[in-house]
Amino acid sequence: MKLYKILVLLSSLLILPACFSAQPEYANLQTKTIDAGKTRSVLVQINSGELAIVESGSAQIEINGQALYPNSVDYEVDDLGDKIVINIQDRHRGLSKNLVRINLSVPGGVKVEVESDNASILVQGYRGELEVASISGNIIVENTTGDFTLRSNRGNVTVQNCSGKFSVVGNYGTLTLRDNEGHIGVSTIMGTVLYEGTVQKGDMVSLETDHGPIEVNLKSDSNLLLFVRSTSGDIACMVPDLSSTSRSCDGQIGLNGGTLDIRTVSGAVTLRLAP
Repeated sequence: MKLYKILVLLSSLLILPACFSAQPEYANLQTKTIDAGKTRSVLVQINSGELAIVESGSAQIEINGQALYPNSVDYEVDDLGDKIVINIQDRHRGLSKNLVRINLSVPGGVKVEVESDNASILVQGYRGELEVASISGNIIVENTTGDFTLRSNRGNVTVQNCSGKFSVVGNYGTLTLRDNEGHIGVSTIMGTVLYEGTVQKGDMVSLETDHGPIEVNLKSDSNLLLFVRSTSGDIACMVPDLSSTSRSCDGQIGLNGGTLDIRTVSGAVTLRLAP
């Protein structure tokens, strides 16, 4: 009986490692480089994973990346003359959505468009026109200058240290804007809007929600005309010397400033001025 138990134990030890296969490692995808030439726009279609976009230091467009299951990735780049189309589709149905990591560098001034299902998208240090549309992926844009439109139905969107003219649209996620300047429009239905920073001369900021809350933390060196309205949401206007009720808040902070217009249907509004 003892010999039988020993044999069973040894058999179990031999079988056990086979139940835990080695974890796959990321493999490099083919790097593709294209002379920008007369290219006016780049379109990236990516269903999932991670996409990082930066401005290149040359007149070339470069795409590289890694995939956890490269045999399950469809990776195509088409040069249509004035437009480059990059299509990356991960067919692997794993638990993680970050099985593909793509890096894209584009010369400044070339329009960048991104269409995604749930990829995480990061744009840093780019100058030009940008348009990103995602169903549920998160979008982060940092240190970018130009005209851009960011849309995510269920994901979060963060814009910080940017300037220009931009629109941020969502339905359910959190829309965060921090230390930006220019003409800024933000709108959502059920999502939360967080705004931090200054509003100065030349800035035009519009924040709108239907039912989600809006929280504004203004820096003390802001100069602006303020207009806040809500149909049925509560407004907490914690700024001295402004005319406010539970449904409105109006007034001027500083002199010769920009404008901040806040509107909700039933969403609550909180406005603070940093010390």
